[in-house]
Amino acid sequence: MATDCIENTHVKNMQNDTRQEITWHKLIHANRMIPVPFQLTLAEQDYPVYCDEVVRIIPGKRLVAFGTWDDKPIVAKLFFEPANAKRHAIRELLGIEALVTAHIPTPKLLYRGTVQKKRVQVLIFEKILNARTLDEIWQEKTSPQELALLMYAVTIELATQHVLGIVQRDLHLKNLLLPFS
Repeated sequence: MATDCIENTHVKNMQNDTRQEITWHKLIHANRMIPVPFQLTLAEQDYPVYCDEVVRIIPGKRLVAFGTWDDKPIVAKLFFEPANAKRHAIRELLGIEALVTAHIPTPKLLYRGTVQKKRVQVLIFEKILNARTLDEIWQEKTSPQELALLMYAVTIELATQHVLGIVQRDLHLKNLLLPFS
């Protein structure tokens, strides 16, 4: 079971297919309306990140998007809150490192860096293609027995993580990925 910040309020292609460079100013003032698709040029990298779908946005703080980088499907996490972007990115990295150390499946980190005068912290993860959120699976269950079995499996996983010293601080159904079932 991998964790990820995924929300089903996807924002797809609000504009034509012209990919404009997203800026810190656009991010910080966007509220919940980020025009997609957009691109982000990474420091010291040959390939820009192309973001086609905004998965989650916390206005003034961070954005999670699906896209591609070097022809690979990715999940990009952009942290841009002026006073806390670096701290939030580091906290995300520490969580990923804890999962990896505990041998808990989690998306592979492909890139860590900053852009636009270090105003935007960027983490790029592989996109897990054969997974869905716990919320998506929960919505499909029709009987109390199916729900009970699902919650039992999730409880065992979270208890195991707790024993390994991992405490989920943003625990909700959209933040847990499960393999297709």
